[in-house]
Amino acid sequence: MISPLFSHLLIPFLVAMFLAVNMGGSGTAPAFSAAYGANIIRKSLIPGLFGIMVFLGAIIAGKGAATTVGKGLLEPEMMSFTVVSIILFSKKRK
Repeated sequence: MISPLFSHLLIPFLVAMFLAVNMGGSGTAPAFSAAYGANIIRKSLIPGLFGIMVFLGAIIAGKGAATTVGKGLLEPEMMSFTVVSIILFSKKRK
């Protein structure tokens, strides 16, 4: 039997990972197309470089971005399993 805590964390985590892969894929091409087209970097280096830059961005600006986004938008008591899933699924498409 799966614990309730595990089942309430698994679905939002899987949705977040799916969206992260989609956002990463849509950001890689425009970010590195000019450098790849100009033969400055090899195709095999692009995913690693992109991952490093995303990680550095999260380390450098992540706390500030989370603080800004988290100010007064939703009360902490409202962040339930259902609300988090709806927020993740309602990501704006380009």
